[in-house]
Amino acid sequence: MADAVNIKIEGMEKLNKLFDAYEKEATTAVMASLRKSAKVVLRAQQASLPAPVKNMKSVFKVVSIRKQLLVLAGVFSRGKWYINSRGIKWDPWSLIYWLNYGTYSGRMAGHSFIRPRKRGTSGRAGGIIGTGFMDAATQRALPQSQSEFEKDIEVRLDKILKKHAG
Repeated sequence: MADAVNIKIEGMEKLNKLFDAYEKEATTAVMASLRKSAKVVLRAQQASLPAPVKNMKSVFKVVSIRKQLLVLAGVFSRGKWYINSRGIKWDPWSLIYWLNYGTYSGRMAGHSFIRPRKRGTSGRAGGIIGTGFMDAATQRALPQSQSEFEKDIEVRLDKILKKHAG
């Protein structure tokens, strides 16, 4: 739901030396720091939920993809269902997506959808008006998340360097 984030790490020569000599430990440290900083974004996303889905905080997760040094924060929990007052089950991911980006004529103009509206619904007015609450929360949390990452990775890398320096 959010754009990719580039994080600049100062002291690249220190990091390169560490990756060459202690790749596994450094990778573990980077992933741990990324997970820790992703939790900042996760908490912001959970706090931004609108009132109708405020109880769906448990579907938010931090997911790590080790082979790519990638950590994602967002709605990932499958198997949980939102049951409305009529007893109909809904996938929480779909509900949060619809509230964030909208449906029918209420779709957010700034978001590029994978599929355009189908011909049968192209003339329908109304629908859920997209508010972009997830995107806004993610953008607000990114600076704090980046500073959290920088602080944590510096401590972890220094600890590894001190461990192997002696």
